[in-house]
Amino acid sequence: MSIGKPPGSAVVELAGNVRPLDPEAAVFQAMLDGWARQQQARFLRESSTIVPRLALVRRLAEFSGLYPWQWTPG
Repeated sequence: MSIGKPPGSAVVELAGNVRPLDPEAAVFQAMLDGWARQQQARFLRESSTIVPRLALVRRLAEFSGLYPWQWTPG
């Protein structure tokens, strides 16, 4: 883990010495992994809370064809 970086952040999740073939997909997956870890740290239930939330974000990204950082309110 990197010093000075919040646990679960994408910067901590991604390997610093590896360049992914699809950087946006790698950041998206790292973002979801970090978010899942943050929820686990709050002792939220995996099956009833974390998994459905992750599935919802994945479905929305698939439906919109955009990553979360590209989403707008409109």
